[in-house]
Amino acid sequence: MDDLNKQLLNMELAKKQKKLLEGLIMQLQKDFNEVGIQPDLSNLPPAIYDDLKSRLLPVIQELIEKHSDKFFILLYRIDIPEQAAKQVFAMDESIAKAERFTEMILERELKKVIIKYYFVNK
Repeated sequence: MDDLNKQLLNMELAKKQKKLLEGLIMQLQKDFNEVGIQPDLSNLPPAIYDDLKSRLLPVIQELIEKHSDKFFILLYRIDIPEQAAKQVFAMDESIAKAERFTEMILERELKKVIIKYYFVNK
């Protein structure tokens, strides 16, 4: 379990591991598809994590502004803590909200992938 905790704490390193990033893309597609959203995550460049963030940001922005019902379902599906979501919604600027939610979603999904790979390879 210590190894898993180390991996979860070192998210910057995880953001650079190809197998984890591939798993992250699959997890994002799965969870977004479950709520009827299909973000374009194809043809990503070598800096995959940063590009994922820039591709998801407008999707998250639109969900917040126009499809809040789907957005709340997505947050629940991905398992974003309610208290953390409330703190972000208290922010003034909508672009800041979208940026923070995008970061939260990517981090939570990456943690899911790390945990999955840890137990599959154990």
